Amino acid sequence: MNKFIARLLILPLLAIIPLQAAAGIGPESTISELYQDRFHYPVVPAVPFYVHAANGSGSKVVWAKVTEMSYYRDNNGDLMLYAGTTHVCSKFSVTGSIGDSDRRCLSSETVPLIRPAGYSYQYCVFRTDGDCGRYIKSDSVYPLRYQVPVVKRMAESDSFNYANVVFTKTVELGHCGECEVKGWSVVKVH
Repeated sequence: MNKFIARLLILPLLAIIPLQAAAGIGPESTISELYQDRFHYPVVPAVPFYVHAANGSGSKVVWAKVTEMSYYRDNNGDLMLYAGTTHVCSKFSVTGSIGDSDRRCLSSETVPLIRPAGYSYQYCVFRTDGDCGRYIKSDSVYPLRYQVPVVKRMAESDSFNYANVVFTKTVELGHCGECEVKGWSVVKVH
C-alpha cells in the first residue's frame, strides 16, 4: 500500500518538473539555449548566398540563418553580409550520355559566403492569360537586427504550432572586422 501512495505522490512532481525546467526560457535566453530546449523553437530567418568556384565551373546556393551571419563594409563602403565558408566543386568528371549523365566532383575549393546586404526582386502585379503582364521591381536591404519569433509546444509528442508565438528574441548581426581586413567584395549587379 505504501508503494501505491508513493507513486501517487510522485505523479504530480513528474508533471511539474518539466514546467520548471522550461520556466527559465525567455527573451533573454541565447539562441543556443532555445535550440537545446525541447519545448521552444526559434523561427530564425535565412538569407541566400550564391557562391561559385574561382574558375566558374561549380556553384551553389547556401541558405544561412541570420544567427550565423555577420556584417562588414567592403572597400567601396557598401554593406556586406558574411556567413562563414563552404566548399564548392571546381573540377568535374562527366560520364554517361547527354540524357543520362553523371557529374562527379574531382576537386573542390573553400570559398567565403559573402553577399551584398542590398537585393532586388520583382513580382507580378497584373496577369493576362495565365502569364504575368506587368512586373514591379523592388529594392531592399537585409536588416542588421531581427525580431525572431519563438514558438512553443506543450509536449514532446506535439508539433510546434507556428501560430503560438510565446515571445520574440532580438538577434543582432555582429561586425566582421576580419572581413574588412581581407577586403572581400562581390560583383554588384544594379
